[in-house]
Amino acid sequence: MKLLLLAAAAALLAAAPAPRTAPRSRTFRLTCQATVPAPPAGTKVLDCWLPVPHDDKSQDVRELKIEASGPYQIESDQYGNRMLHLRATAGKAFKEGQTFNLDHLSQQLAKVPAAPLGPVSITLTALVTRREHLNLRATDDHAPAETEAQDPNQARWLAPDRLVPLDFKIKALAQEVVDKAHATTPLAKARAIYEHVVSTMTYDKTGQGWGRGDIYYACDARRGNCTDFHAVFIGYCRAQGIPARFSIGLPLPAGRGQGEIKGYHCWAEFYTPQTGWVPVDASEAAKDPSKRGYFFGAHDENRVEFTRGRDLTLVPRQAGAPLNYFVYPYAEADGQPLEVAHTYTFADADKRTGALGPAAQGKATRLVFVYNADSGPLNGFQDLLHKTFAPSTYACALCANTYQFSGMRPEWKQAVANLPLPTEFLHRDEFRAAYPALAGQALPVAFSADATGQLTPFISSQEMSTLDLKALIATTQQRAAALVAGH
Repeated sequence: MKLLLLAAAAALLAAAPAPRTAPRSRTFRLTCQATVPAPPAGTKVLDCWLPVPHDDKSQDVRELKIEASGPYQIESDQYGNRMLHLRATAGKAFKEGQTFNLDHLSQQLAKVPAAPLGPVSITLTALVTRREHLNLRATDDHAPAETEAQDPNQARWLAPDRLVPLDFKIKALAQEVVDKAHATTPLAKARAIYEHVVSTMTYDKTGQGWGRGDIYYACDARRGNCTDFHAVFIGYCRAQGIPARFSIGLPLPAGRGQGEIKGYHCWAEFYTPQTGWVPVDASEAAKDPSKRGYFFGAHDENRVEFTRGRDLTLVPRQAGAPLNYFVYPYAEADGQPLEVAHTYTFADADKRTGALGPAAQGKATRLVFVYNADSGPLNGFQDLLHKTFAPSTYACALCANTYQFSGMRPEWKQAVANLPLPTEFLHRDEFRAAYPALAGQALPVAFSADATGQLTPFISSQEMSTLDLKALIATTQQRAAALVAGH
């Protein structure tokens, strides 16, 4: 009897809608424009550096194109950060008809005034695919550990930064946090530090002092932006002997589309031998408490990374001090910092057609079906038991119609495969995490989505409750065909 029950449980579990485990991704065209104004008169050398996005396990950069008003080189620093370097030098201004005595050419050339340096412009475009970075081992002891290659800069991620010292006070504060949580392992200590930062800091960009990643400012003010949040997290981890590294880039809005990216975003990772590198985004967790659990062990796909590390020395080396962080272009005129105007924009690709920009906007690109059931094997097992033994009180008509004891019904599976639009199936918790503004939406339901991510009702929750499988298939096919035809 026991074996029979176990076999039944296994069959029910296999029939449950499978939880989403594949990382989400998005592909977009990134455009970076930098303009260095004409430097002061008499400037001999103008240098400009622009961060260039790089490939890593969560990011692919293709179709890199650069237009610049002078010759340039793409360089890499010790951490693998890529950067464009352009150098303009003043030439000699010769007057029309001016002649020289060849016997005294060098002396005469020295008297010719240098031609003033004009403004410098750089435009960089790239097709970027960013994938959700998940480390399931951070919250599940049975999940596989990260397989990233050993970081050659591991020792650096235990060392202090200029604004993140590891002095006695910082070590004492970090120790107080882990002691209060009774944390003894590196993973438990990092989790305690994360929870402390999210619980005690406020995302607040008012006043002065925020945005520099100054750990003492952040510890005193208990507020700031992403740089300040992660200064505390990284500093406390390092103070506990846990390697932690800083990354910075640009945030993208969750809704697909195009537009200007007004600000930067930064995040962190920490390392333990049991987990490998674990992604953390404490400031996003503070801004959206519903994602507090998610952002310990995950970075979403709505970002692009430019550089890693702080106190950066550029290539070739800048005359000024190491950069606190490097996300915007930097320039020097004869070694003196110079303001640089910059604009960053993005345009998402249509998942179905690959088109970029406004041509794909407003047109349905996929169908989104939402179950009135949460993800995960245990929830799926409980739902199947409920649906099987008490169908009259089961709340998800979509699940009841499209799944049977042995799995997804073949006729529904075939109908979905033949639709003219791709389909996405979300569980209740996944839908609310992806679309928090629709958390009160009645479920189950279906939407059409355009390239910007905008959802439009496709089959309402009320309709869903009245349709049997045959009617559900017919309705889905007819409306999908109408969307493609533009009716």
